[in-house]
Formats: sequence, C-alpha cells, structure tokens
Amino acid sequence: AEGTRQIAIDGKALRRTFSKASELSPLHLVSAFAPESGIVLGQVAVDGKSNETAALPALLEMLDIEGTVVTADAMHAQRDAAERITGKGGDYVLALKGNQRSLHKDAKDWLADPGNAGKMLSHQEAGRGHGREETRTATVCHDIGPLQDAHRWPGLAAIGKVESVRVSEGRTHTETRYCIMSRKMSPEDFLKAVRNHWAIENKLHWVLDVRMREDDLQNRTGRGPENLAAVRRLVVSMARLMDDKLSIRRRLLRAAQVPNCRLELIANAAKLAEKL
Repeated sequence: AEGTRQIAIDGKALRRTFSKASELSPLHLVSAFAPESGIVLGQVAVDGKSNETAALPALLEMLDIEGTVVTADAMHAQRDAAERITGKGGDYVLALKGNQRSLHKDAKDWLADPGNAGKMLSHQEAGRGHGREETRTATVCHDIGPLQDAHRWPGLAAIGKVESVRVSEGRTHTETRYCIMSRKMSPEDFLKAVRNHWAIENKLHWVLDVRMREDDLQNRTGRGPENLAAVRRLVVSMARLMDDKLSIRRRLLRAAQVPNCRLELIANAAKLAEKL
C-alpha cells in the first residue's frame, strides 16, 4: 500500500579480501537497505563456512521490520526466513527459483493455468531510457488455497510474476521472475516492490564498486575489512541525505575537498540515526 516501508536484503562479496597464504575466503556481507531513502540499515558478515541464509537471522534480529515489506532474492526463500519475518510483524516478497523446486514449479503452473485466469490481477508499465525500451507486466493471484494446502508455506497469501520484455539495439530479451508473498498486494504494489528491490544494486553496490572502488581494497586483518565496509556504507547513507541536487559522485568528491561539506556530511549522521 501507499507509504509502506520496504527493506531489501542482498549480499555482496569484497573480492580482494581473500588471502591464499592464510586460506582466507573473501569477506561476504549481507546488507539491509531502504530503497526509498538509499540508507543502509544494517550489515552482517557471512561466516566463511556458511552462506547468506545463515547470516539472515542475525540481520533480521537487529531490525525493526514491523509493518514493512522485506524483499530478498531466491537464496532467502526459506521457511525459516518466512517465519522470522512474519513473526516480527513484517511481510515478505521472496523470489522463487530452483532452490524451492516444487513450490516454484507449482506456482509457475498455477499462474499459467487458463482455469485460473479469472483469479488474476495484472498491471503493465512501459519505459524508455539508456537506449532501450522495456515493458513490465506484473500478475498476482490471491486465490491460492489448493497451492497453500499442498505446501503449507509460512504466511503465504499470494503468488506473482513479473514479465519483462526489453528491446535494445534491435534485440529482444524476455525474463520472467516468480515470487511468493505474505501480503495480498495489488499488481501495482507488487511491481513496485520488485523494482525497488534492485535499487540495492544501483544505489549501493554500484556506488561501492565504482565510486569507492571497494573491490580493489585489500584490507584483510582481523575485523578491519568488516569495520571499514561498515564505514563506507555509513558514508554512502549520509551522502544520500544531503539536501542538494548533486549526484552521489559529486557529493563524495565535495566531501573529500571541502571541509564544510565534510561537516555537513557528519551532521547528517544525526538525521540518519532518526531514520533507523
């Protein structure tokens, strides 16, 4: 619904933090990101012997997710994650792929069944930019009683898919994403949630890689890599809160060159704390 907060969950590896000599794996962080404001709400390091799903419970524990919609990729489409999110008063939109093979197949078949056509709600948006045209069609179905009876998935209230058709340089590329939801969302809100989720790539990971060259940094000792990663994410979050029309690149450049701008950036930490 209008005004509902969203938290996007995604992981990122710091490629140069590995060490063959010490048998260290690259540091992998799972971050919680607020797409609307561009603020990083928290991060948890993944244990070298596990994966992102093991870090998710600790990340959710530190967040106030009541009344929010938590979005995550297919790796986090796990029963435990669904139970934790709904148990804290939040809702989820989780991508579905092969890691939940049976549920993925049944949801795909359900949405493709002509007999269910009358139960579907759809919404389409078209856009043009960066030399390409893209049309996105979101379809949701709230009437999934038999599907839920078969799978007993925690909190499951609806399923949906987003079909994207992208035309660039005369070539057409089609992609379909399937999701499960604990809230009966309209197709408009569902499409917005799916699109907002990928803001973590554009507004955070891209900035860290291109503007802060995070993948080239080679801090490897102790908690140093994790602590410095937290500082970089804090800086990006504070820069997002600056009240001007400059790009993130210009804001970070001004902060490096102008002392008063650095003070303004630090002052934004108070604003940031109020939003957490």
